Parts: sequence; C-alpha cells; structure tokens
Amino acid sequence: MRRLDWEVSTLSGELGYRILKNYCRLESDIYRPGKIFQMEQNGWPGDWEGRTILALVLHGQVTKREPAFLKEIIEQLPKVMNASGYMGDVVREQEANEQQLSGHNWLLRGLMAYAGWKKDKNVWHMVVTIVEALYKPTLKLYDSYPTEIRGEGGACGSIGKVQNGWQLSTDTGCAFICIDGLAEYYQVTKDPDVELLLREMCRNFWKIDFIGTSMQTHATLSALRGVLRFFEITGEIQFLEQAIRIFGLYQQFGMTANYANQNWFGKPAWTEPCAIVDSYMVAMKLYQLTGELSYLELAHRIYYNALCFAQRYNGGFGCDVCTGKTEEVLKTKTDIFEAYWCCTMRGAEGLTEVVSDTVWQKDGDVIILNQNNIWTNIGEMRLELKTEYPQKGNFKVLACGGVPCSIKVYIPQFALESLCFRENTGENNIVLNGNFLQISYEGISMELTVEFEIPLREESVEYDGKKYLRYWRGEQIVGCLEEGIEGQIAAGMPTETLDKMIDMKGRAESEEYGIRILFPERGRA
Repeated sequence: MRRLDWEVSTLSGELGYRILKNYCRLESDIYRPGKIFQMEQNGWPGDWEGRTILALVLHGQVTKREPAFLKEIIEQLPKVMNASGYMGDVVREQEANEQQLSGHNWLLRGLMAYAGWKKDKNVWHMVVTIVEALYKPTLKLYDSYPTEIRGEGGACGSIGKVQNGWQLSTDTGCAFICIDGLAEYYQVTKDPDVELLLREMCRNFWKIDFIGTSMQTHATLSALRGVLRFFEITGEIQFLEQAIRIFGLYQQFGMTANYANQNWFGKPAWTEPCAIVDSYMVAMKLYQLTGELSYLELAHRIYYNALCFAQRYNGGFGCDVCTGKTEEVLKTKTDIFEAYWCCTMRGAEGLTEVVSDTVWQKDGDVIILNQNNIWTNIGEMRLELKTEYPQKGNFKVLACGGVPCSIKVYIPQFALESLCFRENTGENNIVLNGNFLQISYEGISMELTVEFEIPLREESVEYDGKKYLRYWRGEQIVGCLEEGIEGQIAAGMPTETLDKMIDMKGRAESEEYGIRILFPERGRA
C-alpha cells in the first residue's frame, strides 16, 4: 500500500490547524540554532536535535513552507559532533550508553528525512558516519543487555548504573528504540552488518519480560515500528508475529482507558505523547499488513481520545494522568504540562502521519481511511475530501479526471446503521461492502455525499478488574463533569469530547480542566 503524496496535496480543516500550531511552537526560541545545541542537559545526546530536525522536515513537507531555522541547524550540527562523528562522549570499545543510542535514533531519522527531502549528500554522509562509528560497534553487545527491574525514573530518564558494559537508563529498554532508525537505514542501504545487528537486537528485544521488567512503553512501541519495517523488508513472518504479540501485551498492560499509554508497563505514572504517536503508527501499520479492521479502529481511537487531548493551547504536547487503574477523570499531569524536550517534537510526526494515512493506494484502488479536509492529485485524478467530522456526521468525496478505478471509503462501525449516501454527479456504481463504501469510478467526474448520525451510546467495559459504563460519541469517548449519571443518557446529558485542550485560553484553564471518562457501573457506590 502506498500513502498520500505530500508533494501534490493540500491540507485544511482542524488537522491543518493542529499542524500549524505545532509548527509555530517548534520555531520558538528553544528550537532555534542559538539554543538548540545547549538545551539537552539530561544525558540524551542527539535526542533534542534529532526530534526537532525530524519534526521540522515533516512539517515543511506537509505545509510546503520552508522551516525558518532548519537549514542553519543542519549547517551547525557538524560543529557539535565529537571526533568520531556523533554527539556526546566517544564510547569505549565493548561499551554502550543506551541513552546515547536512543537519542541518536532520532538524529539518524531526522537526518535521513532531511537528506531524502533535500537530496543532500553531505547530510547523508553524517548518517553513514553515525551508523559506522556508534551503532555497528554494538554488535554482540545486545546479547548481554540486562533486563531486570530498574529504579524509578523521572520524566526525562537518566543513567542509573553500569552493567555488562551497558550504561543503563531508568527508561528501561530505551536501547531498543534504535531498531526504528536502523531498520529505515537498512531499507535504503541493505548493509549486511546492519542486518546482523538488527537481527541481534530483535532477537533479544522479544525475549524481554515487558511486564516483569516494567519496560518503558515508548521504547517498546518505537522498537516495534522498526520490527515491522524489518518484516516488510525481509518478509520473514516471525517479525510480524512478534510485533502482533508484543502490541497485544501493550494493549492489555500498557494502555490507559482513553487509549494513551502508561509510561512503563504496569506503572501508571503519566502518559507520554511520544508513545501515543508510536502506538497510532503501529496500529496503522498492522492494519496495512494484516487487513484487520480492529487495528484501524484502534488507530482512530488513539488519535481522537489520546493524541488530540495531549496537544496544548500553545501547539506543544504534554503528559496526562493515566486513566483506568487509579484515575477515572482525565486531566493534565500538571508537573509535566508540556514535554517540550521530546513530545512536542514527536507530536509533529503523529499529526503528519494522520495526514499521510488519509488516502492510500493499493493495486490501482484509492482507499480513504481517515476523514480530513484535503485535496490531492493521484496521477491524472484530482481528489478532494471535505468533512465536518467528528463534530458532524458528513463526508464528501469529489473526483475529476484520471483513469477508471475503485475508490473505497472507510465507514466506522457506529455509522453503518444510519448511513445514507447520494451521488450528486456521474453514474458510478456505489455499494457498501463491509465497512467500506466502494465506488466504481469511471474516470470522468464524481461528487459523492455521505451522511450519518453520531449517536451518544453506552458501552459496558471492564478495566483493571472493575466494571464501568463508558459513553461514546462516534469514535470519541465523551463524559460529564457531574457525578450522577442515572437517566442522563435519555435526557441528553451534557457531554464533552477529548479534543478541546488545544483551544484552552492558557495553562491555568488547561490544568483546571478535567473530564470523567470512566463512570462507575449503575448501582455501585
């Protein structure tokens, strides 16, 4: 499956608004050349810079607006590298700092994205140097990576102890994050030494007792994205099977009631938008690879109920309480209101991924998976999508020119009963096939209007051994700030959705805001 081509696409609507606010935040002073190389003070070499570069490249491509300071950052980067061509201390032979490896994953990905966008051979040379000097020497080290339970860590993580040649982080397992960037590098280069390293990393990654060692969920999910990419390259089914197994563990033991994450497996301290982004990307990739609609539905729920709530009024992204085990009311984690050192940057990848996932192509078919306002060119076809979802249940598809093809529009399960559609122009055959509205487009022109109700509905759920009632409006969890719920469904109880944090007037209002998303079952005290 091939995704939306940003070069011939234009975005508008709410998602466009979210992207622009985040883009503006990422051009504020702490992400500019004068400060960006001094900001990292917590022992994650390359992390701040790499996440920022990656975010700015993605925003620049989606919006077609050149990042204001990115070129200067790239030009100054070699000046802060060590003598071996990477950031931080030069690592001694047969030793590794897992935070350095993790941080350079984002630098590697950011530089690869920049080199691909700008066709810059000098930047690609920096990529190769990092792989040769920092990553290849870790071959055979991952077989001795310690995975026992570690001490409590802070929001930034820190090096706690040294064991088996590893400088270990309180963000347990972050050494495996770089499966992500190395798999992308291998996809381009087919470097046999990198393949050996990836196989060693993956082999030891899926031996981990994720729950028993309280593995960091962000590290787990970032690694999973690399595992899935490696499966796409090799076609070896074990990589897909392990990714499905581990993601299942995450859904059961690492996900909150509003589809965000616990920072560590089994330790609900706070959520982390970095991991929320990763979980969305893993779910969408698993849908692409397996065709299982449950993964597509999960991706939508992650976006609307976790990622949207985590975006702040200034465009950045911050951490929230972990609903479910200890919390029934979703609110911000006030001491980590904005994780400007990591999540604000990774939020850019999450938002731009949602853009990319709007329109896919497979075997000549056009497949619409997300409801966003966008127009794009697919060959000679001009395709335009208009919607007011999730506020209202409507969607319009306009197509003009091109060759005959099948256009498939995903319809969420809740909308099937009330679905109505009409073709305003053309004489194309339109049928509902499962969860997809399938249009046999004749290659001339078409305007299709789709309408559906977004009912308020009730669902009985069990979370962490407790029974709850949960209320939905479409794919969004809704709630009420009042305590009592008896009879309110029939009366039309006042509801809020989880995507309004971005429109708060400031930090004080944001921190005061809370929304109950788990309701004790009727009759329970």
